[in-house]
Amino acid sequence: MDFQQPVLFALQVSLAHAWLDLGIQPAAVVGHSLGEVAAACVAGLLSLEDAARVVVARLHLLERKAAPASGARNAKAFHDKCETDDCKRIEATHLIRTKHN
Repeated sequence: MDFQQPVLFALQVSLAHAWLDLGIQPAAVVGHSLGEVAAACVAGLLSLEDAARVVVARLHLLERKAAPASGARNAKAFHDKCETDDCKRIEATHLIRTKHN
């Protein structure tokens, strides 16, 4: 299990609470990706425990999606079915996008 995302979440929530303890009250909180969970926690929409569960569940989903065996297997299956030039161009675009994500 990768610990970077749970640690980043903890840092984000801790920093927000440090600002709150100093009397800095935000008018709104926003986040992107993992930061959305931290923002929901800081805003009171999720308890700390529920937010931590979301972070861990998200991490497990990302690890499963990024598993190298499934990606290689899907690419090979697609390549075996690919016969036209248009299909091969789509395949190349998909593989490039997959590599960058």
